[in-house]
Amino acid sequence: MRFGLAQIRYRWGESRSWEDGTTDNLDKAVEFIRRAGREGAAVVAFSEYFLGNVKPMPIPCPITDRLAQAAREANVYVICGATRELLPKPKGARRPPKPRICSFVIAPNGKIVSKHYKQVFYPNERGQYDPGPNRPTTIHGVKVGILGGYELLVPEIARKLANAGAEILVVQMVASSDMPYMLETMQSAVRARTMELLMPVLAVGQYGEFYGGIMMQGGSIAYVPELGKFQGKWAPNGARLVTRMGEYENLLPVDIAPETAREVRKRFSWW
Repeated sequence: MRFGLAQIRYRWGESRSWEDGTTDNLDKAVEFIRRAGREGAAVVAFSEYFLGNVKPMPIPCPITDRLAQAAREANVYVICGATRELLPKPKGARRPPKPRICSFVIAPNGKIVSKHYKQVFYPNERGQYDPGPNRPTTIHGVKVGILGGYELLVPEIARKLANAGAEILVVQMVASSDMPYMLETMQSAVRARTMELLMPVLAVGQYGEFYGGIMMQGGSIAYVPELGKFQGKWAPNGARLVTRMGEYENLLPVDIAPETAREVRKRFSWW
């Protein structure tokens, strides 16, 4: 199965409304979806806030409709990175609920097939958003877990997804230019989760100008677990680097063989 990690250079910009269904970042995302289809990807994954500074929006809405149209035309699944979701006020409630930070998956038929809510927040997100449920989604018969940001650094989040059946993890990774150790730490965490869970972990890096002019560093990366024979028995041989990117815009292809990943977990378990 080919994944396309869409490390697009987006602009945070001024806060935009979702009603008109268009932003410069959205136009670029649509082009990357089309490119993923041309290059044989089954899945294209975007980073957190790839749409930029769009106000909390209902999902679906005109913006997601454009992404859905692109998914249909390209015949690909689209993993849409963290976006602020505006939730309706429950009947009888005095005030609307807080927004949630939502990643969502669009199928090749243009339907939104799953939503995945952030549970671990950045300091500037805390108090503004509510956490929500997050379970694996099924893509071409493979269960894929989705997590973002600091969730990569909290092993329990990935472990919950694995316990719920995830076979591959797709991470929306974040590291900013004013945090000099974060990119290396995040990439090391991708490697650690690969070995802890014995499954492929693919991380698409957030890249471009963020709030306040801070630059997000990209650094998309993918690892798969490897086994070897130790004294005649299967044992972990480490996490193998499949591919990585630096600070530039590109669609990074990652080919994963789900049956090989399953075989690793059949041959070896930590317990």
